[in-house]
Amino acid sequence: MNKRTKIALLSLPALLCFALIGLSACSHTHSYEVSATKAATCTEEGMTAYTCTGCGESYSETLPALGHDYVGGACARCGLAEIPEGYSVGLDYELLSNGSYALVGIGNFAGEALVLSPSYRGAAVTEIGEGALSGSAIVSAVLPDSVRTIGKNAFSGCASLSSVTLPQSLASLGESAFANCSALEEIALPDTLTSLGEGSFRFAALRELSLPHGVQEIPAELVAWSRIERLFLPASVEKVGADAFQGCGGTLQNVYFAGTEAMWKDIEGLYMSGLFSSVTVHFEADALP
Repeated sequence: MNKRTKIALLSLPALLCFALIGLSACSHTHSYEVSATKAATCTEEGMTAYTCTGCGESYSETLPALGHDYVGGACARCGLAEIPEGYSVGLDYELLSNGSYALVGIGNFAGEALVLSPSYRGAAVTEIGEGALSGSAIVSAVLPDSVRTIGKNAFSGCASLSSVTLPQSLASLGESAFANCSALEEIALPDTLTSLGEGSFRFAALRELSLPHGVQEIPAELVAWSRIERLFLPASVEKVGADAFQGCGGTLQNVYFAGTEAMWKDIEGLYMSGLFSSVTVHFEADALP
């Protein structure tokens, strides 16, 4: 055998090895390097892929989801706010200049019964923002005592809304806040409420309403074109806005006023309020009977 033949024979094992590269039966020692990664998040699994630098064989490992790490009311990794158990999640909030939060949108909340958390990211939720839940499909809403303000159109057009629990801390109710809530037949206003916006219950389905002691002005179109039948007004009322009771002539039958008849006659704007003369006014009443 000459030298050239020996070289050819000696090269045969190498050729066989090269032919086997990439097949599962490859007998060489694998040298793996990371070829792809997907980091795990708080809610989703991750993945690390490895590939042999010699033959291309690869495999992958699943990395478990990390879970949330709540610190100070929010996840330190993804920023998700910690909502206490039992309260609605998925709602949109906005930080206010005073350090508290306002509910500003329905977000991805898809339930019918809304129970608002009193806190978000460790701070109080003090406000329902303008149009925050307008036109949503909620059926009921329970608001915490941290809320002091309900903004303009906050619940307007919520056609399925039939039950609302207002906070005992509420001070201000915005314009048209519950307008066009055609399933809302009753609502209890807290004693802390002193300011009501124009048309707060316009076109709502209210059957009766008691205004809290301390309210001095009844805004324009407060219950206009609603189904109101009975109304309680505190002795503190001094002024009634235009058309406050407009369109209620077919349903409004009794008004219970905490003051005297003389005080009633002194109320500014009363005769421009849309109140029909056929309505019976009961004086010095403590509340709705």
